[in-house]
Amino acid sequence: MEASTGALGLAQPKEGSALSLTGHDASTTLDRDPVNGRYKSKHTDSRIARVKRVAERLAQLRATYMLAGPSDDATLSIVAHLFVDAEAARSRISRVRCINAATRLLRTLKRREAPAAPTNLKAFGL
Repeated sequence: MEASTGALGLAQPKEGSALSLTGHDASTTLDRDPVNGRYKSKHTDSRIARVKRVAERLAQLRATYMLAGPSDDATLSIVAHLFVDAEAARSRISRVRCINAATRLLRTLKRREAPAAPTNLKAFGL
């Protein structure tokens, strides 16, 4: 699947090849299927990075909210995905839509109570 050069010196694809905009054969990269040129399942760097971002956000949410059961954990997982989608969104509309959906779901969960400040000054060493 190599590209030939056309009259203007531009890369011309052979039949059945998948050329990228830079002119190289895109179907031969590691994360693409050599037969059809499509991305392989679960093999892209961007997907791996997104999974890491979701896991980090989910850990933050679990530290902030109390979980009453597996349904609350599933809700937090959805909220983490929505927050990551909002961070990566290009349009303002989709960003606001993701944030509003996440905050609507978070209203159904209880926050962990912050430890109460001691009223005794001896606890501070004073």
